[in-house]
Amino acid sequence: MMPMRRPLCTYCLFFAAVMFVIVLCVPPPAFSLGGWAGEETVLQGSVTQKEESEKGQVLYLTDVTFCDGDFQHLQIENMGVICYMESNEESGGDLPALGSYVQISGTVQEFSMATNPGEFDMKEYYQISGYHFRVVGGKTDALLSEGSPWKEGLYRLRKYLEKQADAVFGEASSVLSAMLLGDKKGMDAEIKELYQVAGIAHVLAISGLHVSILGVGLYKLLQRLAMPVWACSFIPLGLLVCYAQMTGVSVSTVRAVTMFGFFLCAKYFRRTYDLLTAMSVAAVAISLWNPYHLRSSAFWLSFMAVVGISVFAPALTEGLEQKLNRLAGLSKKTRMRVLAGLKSLITTFAVSIFTMPIVLLFFYELPLYGFLLNLFVVPLMTFLFIAALVALLLGCIWLPAGQWIAGICSGILWFYEILCRSSLLLPFQNGAWGKPAPMAIAGFYLLTAWIIYEKKIKHSYWSKWVILLCAICILGIKAPAPLTMTFLDVGQGDGICIETAEGYVCMIDGGSSDKDLLWEYQLEPFLKSRGISRVDYWFVTHPDADHCSGLLQMWEPAVAEVPGKGISVGCLVLPDAASIREDAADLIRLAEANGTEVVYLSSGEALYLDEIYLYCHHPETGNSAEDKNAYSLVLSLHYGAFDVLFTGDVTAEGEGEILRRGSLASEVMDGGGMVSEVMDGGGMVSEVMGGDGMAFGVMDGGGMVSDGTWEILKVAHHGSRFSSTESFLQEISPMLAVVSCGAGNSYGHPHDETLQRLHAAGSTILTTPEYGAIVVEVRREGREMTVYGYLESLE
Repeated sequence: MMPMRRPLCTYCLFFAAVMFVIVLCVPPPAFSLGGWAGEETVLQGSVTQKEESEKGQVLYLTDVTFCDGDFQHLQIENMGVICYMESNEESGGDLPALGSYVQISGTVQEFSMATNPGEFDMKEYYQISGYHFRVVGGKTDALLSEGSPWKEGLYRLRKYLEKQADAVFGEASSVLSAMLLGDKKGMDAEIKELYQVAGIAHVLAISGLHVSILGVGLYKLLQRLAMPVWACSFIPLGLLVCYAQMTGVSVSTVRAVTMFGFFLCAKYFRRTYDLLTAMSVAAVAISLWNPYHLRSSAFWLSFMAVVGISVFAPALTEGLEQKLNRLAGLSKKTRMRVLAGLKSLITTFAVSIFTMPIVLLFFYELPLYGFLLNLFVVPLMTFLFIAALVALLLGCIWLPAGQWIAGICSGILWFYEILCRSSLLLPFQNGAWGKPAPMAIAGFYLLTAWIIYEKKIKHSYWSKWVILLCAICILGIKAPAPLTMTFLDVGQGDGICIETAEGYVCMIDGGSSDKDLLWEYQLEPFLKSRGISRVDYWFVTHPDADHCSGLLQMWEPAVAEVPGKGISVGCLVLPDAASIREDAADLIRLAEANGTEVVYLSSGEALYLDEIYLYCHHPETGNSAEDKNAYSLVLSLHYGAFDVLFTGDVTAEGEGEILRRGSLASEVMDGGGMVSEVMDGGGMVSEVMGGDGMAFGVMDGGGMVSDGTWEILKVAHHGSRFSSTESFLQEISPMLAVVSCGAGNSYGHPHDETLQRLHAAGSTILTTPEYGAIVVEVRREGREMTVYGYLESLE
């Protein structure tokens, strides 16, 4: 029997794999405050982390217990709480020392959870980190035990260095403080966004590069000083442990420090350092520290980058030297230089490609030219880090000397910014690929594993690149999708996305009165998770903020200045009311500035998108109502036997006008459930506008085609009692009624009277506060409908 190669690596990887399966099947325990959310409480806990900035003071407590008897049922083992302190404490504003045990009073709240596809789940994120609730308006009632001098000393050192960094680096201090000290709180939002979109955000994280420079540099220095082996090994390790504690103990830092510690142990015991074994030991260490970190993007990006460098890149470069040796006319020295350059290029490319599924899984988009930028960024990072570190340390001794070296750092950062902004001007820079399916990710890594194995069986060099191309294509393949409608949870507002099987995308509204950053936190993540980078038609039923605030935010100059950040819109569709150009002036101006065509729609007009069409029931052309709700667009979508009605914020008077016009009336259906030709003129339409595939038309005779059954009604005005009248509901008798409103809103939506009328009409009521986003999938020409909620399954 052959001996096992890398036994420690094998055992550690097996252990980590088992832990991953466990945490994948058993998510972090979800704790709910229930009716106690928003109540005053008193709690005790150990201070493990704290933050002080212009935005306020924050304490991170672990091993928390509630002192208030009403909260005794919430006692959780190893519970963590984040406390947002009052700005002015009687103690003078100083926070308790790290490691101290304190008593805090304040208002306990839950973290917000994701209620839409693609939305960041703050509750799960903090639970993975070990924090279950938050306290606002916190006050330190008592200091029950003293803190840790070591931890508090490192914290004070960090605050001192941050202050010195401001003086030394000036405007560049926010970026360099993040690189050196892990302080991202004060980072310029535009620069952070720019780095992310361009694909170089990794330079802001404390990672293996920082650990290698500090650790290896000190190790070699001690060797030159003829220090004993134990001192050369354990002094750098101790320094790095302190550095990790000072910079926040991130997953990537723990991974890097653990691997470097393994390297030092190999040196001390005179054994060969094996990178894969060190990486597997680090994975086990992190899974034992907190197994739920195995669900985080930081864990997978950090470890996959190491695998990409150590395993995947060598597999791609295998045989490259033999290829170069066949080139005539090149000297050996030239070939070696070309080989080194190609290996550097391929290594950067390999890391980008190997982490691609992870990036798409968590962030839904891929910076196409990121690996090219990293060819310039990564080599300069070593020099930038060393220069910034020297500048900071010199600045602590003599400020002018530090500022002189800081000028070099500013020059490199300026070069980074130029690279990023230039890359964003290139075509297809940051397309939304969407969230890949688990089978696509598995297929990608199976093919890359084949490439790694192929290095040993010495197949054709170029076949590896063909296999890699197939792996990338697998990630981009999308299974045929049915007609899909998503009623997004936007709080007190409306936002509906329609995706047709043919690839058309329509949005109806996209606004909220209680979510200030709707575009950034809900709409954009949803669209990009679905792989949508262009909306063909964006209908705004009326220009109230709760129906268009997200669209306005997308077109704001601050977002538009970062190319590739927004979603392009082909056509903005507004109601053809008399005052619409005045009421929607900002919306129209921003649309035209972003190259979006503006169209005005009125009753009787329709939009045809292959097998589906959208028909406008309201308002009539030139509607003169002063109330914006009164001229709200009312649209219906029809796909074979499937019918859905979108009512915006239409009033009872508007519903009455629709009933009087008879546009909701049933027409003749053929025996197969398909639409028969019942329109005047043989079902022909008279085209009223065109261009770019646009197919708006006017129904001859004004009649609608329906089988008499409306499958879905989007309830008007968030469930207000002044809409959804009894006569209107009796006319359509919807199977499902979807209400979009904010949880616990001050308007009392949906109103009890409205719910009673919907029940009387035989409708099943679904609300976004209860179910989150509500997704409807329609197949078989409208004969099969699947409905599910993001938060709760539907019976």
